[in-house]
Amino acid sequence: MLVLLGAALAFDPANTTVTSGPWTVKGQTDHAIHTHGGAPAKLDSAPFEVVLAGTTPATLEVKRVEYLRAHSCDADARFEVAEEPVASRLDVQPSEPAAQGADPAGPSWEIQPGTHLVRVAFSPVEAYYTHCDRFQLRVTFRSGEHTLTAISETLVSREEPYDPEQ
Repeated sequence: MLVLLGAALAFDPANTTVTSGPWTVKGQTDHAIHTHGGAPAKLDSAPFEVVLAGTTPATLEVKRVEYLRAHSCDADARFEVAEEPVASRLDVQPSEPAAQGADPAGPSWEIQPGTHLVRVAFSPVEAYYTHCDRFQLRVTFRSGEHTLTAISETLVSREEPYDPEQ
């Protein structure tokens, strides 16, 4: 049996919203769990709400993914780039998942006008929560002359193994 210890947050996740031309990208909060004393949680995707205004479809591509970490209970924590995982695909809802991207610059997807949940998949990174650890993914998207960089924060919780002898 495991006992889950949730992190009590004194701050809101630091997701960001950016707009350029017909595009709006808003980072969404994600969640992960690992066991205390065990392996770290593996983060391999980040969710974003993507809005394309107008009536014309457009191609959206991922240009860069940065994994950011901070060790601070402060709302304005200073995050540092820990890794730059390689983007592998975009999963767009409502739609079918995008194929694996062979382009080393990152995956792309033709987006229809409207609001979509876009999950950016990338090579896994590790997240181990001790106390006040915070984890973000900063993703740079591009469509034509529009570049948008948004942040999705992942809240990592730690579960404690249950010991009936204690």
